[in-house]
Amino acid sequence: MTLSCFDLGERMLSVEEAGAALAELVAGPLPAEPVALDALHGRVL
Repeated sequence: MTLSCFDLGERMLSVEEAGAALAELVAGPLPAEPVALDALHGRVL
């Protein structure tokens, strides 16, 4: 599915449809990674 407005014409997505479309684009959570506290500087959560 694409999220192009041109594919839908004049019809807007419902909240449920938009949520389902976004969920298809997200791969899911990444696995946990244990990291020592002194190695965390500069990392992003």
